Amino acid sequence: MFRQLALRMTVVVTVAALIITLIVVANQFQPPATNPIGLALAANQAANFTTLGANPGADGWFLAGSAPQNYESGIDHTVTYDGQSSGYISSTVRGSEGFGTLMQMFKADDYRGQRLRLSAYVKAEHVDGWAGLWMRIDGPDGMISLDNMQNRPIRGTVDWQKVALVLDVPQNGVGIAFGVLLQGVGRVWIDNIQFEVVGTSIPTTDIQIPTPTREPLMSIRVTPAPPDRTVEPQPANLDFEIGSTSWSAADSNTQEYVSGADPTTAHLGRASGSIQSIVSKPGGLGLLRQTIKADDYRDKRIRISAYLKTRPDTDKAFLLVRVYGVQNQMLYNNVRSINPANDWQLLDIVLDVPVNSDRLEYGLVLWGPGQDWIDDVQIEAVDYNTPTTSFELTYLPSTISYPANARDLDFESTSDTSAWGFGSSPYYSVDIDRTLAHFGSASGHIVSRNVPPAGAFGSLGQVISAETYWGKRLRLSGYIKTNQVEGWAGMWMNIANSGNQTLGFDNMQNRPITGTSDWQKYEIVLDIPENGSWIGFGALLQGKGEIWWDDVKLEVVGPDVPTTHPYQQQPLNLDFENSK
Repeated sequence: MFRQLALRMTVVVTVAALIITLIVVANQFQPPATNPIGLALAANQAANFTTLGANPGADGWFLAGSAPQNYESGIDHTVTYDGQSSGYISSTVRGSEGFGTLMQMFKADDYRGQRLRLSAYVKAEHVDGWAGLWMRIDGPDGMISLDNMQNRPIRGTVDWQKVALVLDVPQNGVGIAFGVLLQGVGRVWIDNIQFEVVGTSIPTTDIQIPTPTREPLMSIRVTPAPPDRTVEPQPANLDFEIGSTSWSAADSNTQEYVSGADPTTAHLGRASGSIQSIVSKPGGLGLLRQTIKADDYRDKRIRISAYLKTRPDTDKAFLLVRVYGVQNQMLYNNVRSINPANDWQLLDIVLDVPVNSDRLEYGLVLWGPGQDWIDDVQIEAVDYNTPTTSFELTYLPSTISYPANARDLDFESTSDTSAWGFGSSPYYSVDIDRTLAHFGSASGHIVSRNVPPAGAFGSLGQVISAETYWGKRLRLSGYIKTNQVEGWAGMWMNIANSGNQTLGFDNMQNRPITGTSDWQKYEIVLDIPENGSWIGFGALLQGKGEIWWDDVKLEVVGPDVPTTHPYQQQPLNLDFENSK
């Protein structure tokens, strides 16, 4: 067995579902990563795809997903399709939120310009959510195509059956990710995986996104809210009984939505907030939001809840919560999706508000055609026994500006205290240690408190604009010292576009730091594409232990310096026979 440590779209009925559950698998340019950024600081975009690391028992495979701490994966020597071994993934808690996946990724070099079929034998037991084989083709700008079987899911208990996916690998294909996923309670086995090139007579199975159109819609009854984002000192008008006062509207593609107060619909009282599309197939999203100062909530666990409803024809609707730092960096970003329904549904998001937070933003999102409503919003502090909400990450377009340059990379500044963001967690202390350093008198510091639960991590980092480095190869280096690290530690770097889609990522998951070690230099090297919007970087600790990080450096390097993006050269161990 290997337990390890480690960002929706389905045609017709489940376009939103992929965005909800598998955007992580779909959007993460790299698998072994999206949790390092645990620091909600790198916009949490990469933090939503957590990995539990490379499996020492099965070459090439690792456990990942939006909630890998709720799953285990490993090698089963008793249940096989044929041979001596199979791979499996199983839930470890009842009512598992998020999904887990047993997966690999490898370079697309051998399959460019060809049609590729992935097949495997899959067996399921007591799956109360859904499971499926999945494959994703990544390009230089992120995901190119995906099939995750969400439009033909595996449910319940089924014996071994052969399933197949077919995707085109274009000439600009960079990597191929694949695996088996499980959402919810149950257990799934996979065996005898095969990749083969097929002819164009074999149809592809990828999920398609409808092309936006701009046919005008009528019957708008929403009174528009102002477009400016005023920061309120306290929550206000949470039931919309005084119209859209204290709320503001935003539209990622202008003139596709109207957002504001609806005096004809309410959960309780006389009005609610609403977003309505005004074209038949919008290409962007609509947002109705309220922004407040974080003063009363810093370093606390809070719950933000609201009643939401949608028209039955609504595509995708979310409750949104974001947290920003004083430098406009996004410290937290999460959504809860609502299923299309006529009745009001109560949704909530529970989060730890970082100590360096400046303001909170919460509200309603509509992505695609339709109309949704929000009412009776509530914000309350909760104790740490209340679990935080797992991530449902999506391509919500970003309107944030980021600093042009990194600051205080040697941690020596005593005046610039806002350069670094510290991931908020009750299980870790993250600060600047002014008693220990590689050079100078200070270093970044993360230490666990008692024994963190599975999946918990501490992180520090910062986010900068990618524009300075467009089209260049960037090296992140730094010195790390560790003390009794029982999980793993490392540096991380994440590059994302304006929609917060990951374009490149490395968190040293394939070369983790463990145990006790003196200062050693480590490096991450990634290419920065010209559509990159921001670069997040930092250090992380998962599990029990203590680390220090110092003398960080960002520098442009030449093409002779290899990147450290974690793609394997080839898929490995597809029959799981090379396993312990």
